[in-house]
Amino acid sequence: MKAATSRTDMIISRLIKKDQLKQFQEEIDKKIAIGCLEQIPEEEIETLLKGVHHFCYLQLVFSENSESTSTRMINNTLTGTPGGTSYSIENKVPVSEIGDSHESLLNFLLYRYGYSSDISKCYLRVLVDSLTANLRLMVWYKNPLKREGLIIYRRNTMDFGDAASALIVRIIQKKFLSPKAKLEATRHTILAGGYADNYSDSFESLGEYKAVSKDMNEVHDEIGLPLKATYCDIKTDPEILKKLGKEDEEAPCYNFLGIAWNLRENTVLPNTYFNLCKKLKGQSGEKKLMDMQPEDFTESFLAGITRRVLSRLAAQAYDRLGLFLGPIISGLKILVSRSTELS
Repeated sequence: MKAATSRTDMIISRLIKKDQLKQFQEEIDKKIAIGCLEQIPEEEIETLLKGVHHFCYLQLVFSENSESTSTRMINNTLTGTPGGTSYSIENKVPVSEIGDSHESLLNFLLYRYGYSSDISKCYLRVLVDSLTANLRLMVWYKNPLKREGLIIYRRNTMDFGDAASALIVRIIQKKFLSPKAKLEATRHTILAGGYADNYSDSFESLGEYKAVSKDMNEVHDEIGLPLKATYCDIKTDPEILKKLGKEDEEAPCYNFLGIAWNLRENTVLPNTYFNLCKKLKGQSGEKKLMDMQPEDFTESFLAGITRRVLSRLAAQAYDRLGLFLGPIISGLKILVSRSTELS
C-alpha cells in the first residue's frame, strides 16, 4: 500500500503540473457513477490488507481518434510487487479472439447502407468476482490537491487495461447477444461485424438497415450493454448529424478501425496523420505531416529527416484493407531501406 500511495502522489504531481487533475478526477467520478469503482469502508481496510489483495497503478491516456472516449483512465495491471508479480502475469489468458477487423471493414463496404455502432462503456459494465476486484485496488484522495482523506477503491467491473476484457466481450457476443437476436442479419453483424466492442456492417435496403438497427439496440439493452450510438450517412437518416451534434461541421466524420467515414458524402478515407514526433500517452507531438503547408518543407526541415523519423512514418501508414495507402507504404519502406545504406 505504501508503494501504491507513493505512486498515486507522483501521478497527482504530474497531473497538477500539466493542469489535468480536474480531468482525471472527472474520469474517476464517471467510474464511481457506473459502479466500476467502489470505496472500501475504513473498518474493512485492515482485514482486506491482511488477505489476498493487489494494488494497480493509474495512468491517464488520450486517443485522438476516439469519438466519445478521448480521455481514459487506465488500470495498469502490469503493476508489479516487490517480488516481481503483477496481476496481468498471474491472469494469463489464451490468445484473445476479439473479432476480425478486416472482415468487419469488408462487410461495411459491401452494400449501400453502411452501419456502425459501439457498446457504451462496455468494459465498465461487466461485473467481476470479489477476488478479482480485490486484486485491482486503487489509492486516491478525497482532496487530491492537498493529499487529504486517503481512499481505497476496489474495481467491481472490468476496466481499461485488463488483459482478458476483449476476450470476455467476445464470449458475451457469442453466448448471450447473438442467440437473443431475432434476425439472422443481426447475428451476422454481431459475430462477423464485431471487433471488440465495435460493430460495422452494411445492408442492401433501407428497410433491412432499420430492422437490424432496432434489433441490435433491443438485444444489447436487454442484457445491460446499451449501444452508445448508431452511425450512418445522412441519406440513410437525415437527422443523424443533429443526433450526433455534427450538423455544423463541413465534413462530419466518424472514425473507426483506421478509417474516417464522411457521413455527409458517404465516403471513406484512411485515418492518417503521420506524426513526426513520438506520441506520449496517446498525445501527438507538435508536428503532423498532414497539417504542414508546402512552405514548411524547407531545406533545414528536410535535412532533419532521420532514419528514426522515416521508420516512425512507415509504421504509421496503416491500411487494414490495403485499398488506400499502397503506394505510400511502398514508398516509405523503400526510403527506410535506402536510408540504412547511407553511411
